[in-house]
Amino acid sequence: MHRLSLIMIAALAISACGQDSAKVDILTDDTNLQAVKAVSTYSPNDFSQNMASPMGLEIGMDRDSAEAELRTYFGSNTSAGQIPVFKSKTLADGAFEIIATRNGLEDDSVKSEQVLVHFADDILVEYGMRVKCYRHNNSDKWIKEPCP
Repeated sequence: MHRLSLIMIAALAISACGQDSAKVDILTDDTNLQAVKAVSTYSPNDFSQNMASPMGLEIGMDRDSAEAELRTYFGSNTSAGQIPVFKSKTLADGAFEIIATRNGLEDDSVKSEQVLVHFADDILVEYGMRVKCYRHNNSDKWIKEPCP
């Protein structure tokens, strides 16, 4: 019985090692990111990773941690009436997308903000933010620069 337990523990340890190395490959293999981009509803080129930096997201985060950071950011920056809308979509081959949008902000310059988050096999591979600005020449256009 003791020997069977040791064999099972060894098998679990070996399989766990294989899973960790697979997650490392996701971060270094550009084909995973390209696969996410190919089936995404939104173009990542329309979002700025720099603008999203206050959110606490980092490439390589697991999905649960990244979703918690999204909830914290939107929860701490939401006043009554500006509840964000979260949409998620399973893309292909383990790819997943979240888009969070908040409209009608009481800021004197930012009208709306939108965050795009892409995962490959539950690992964050790409994220960014864009905004609509009250003082922009087209206040209904999404831009990836800070509002004037």
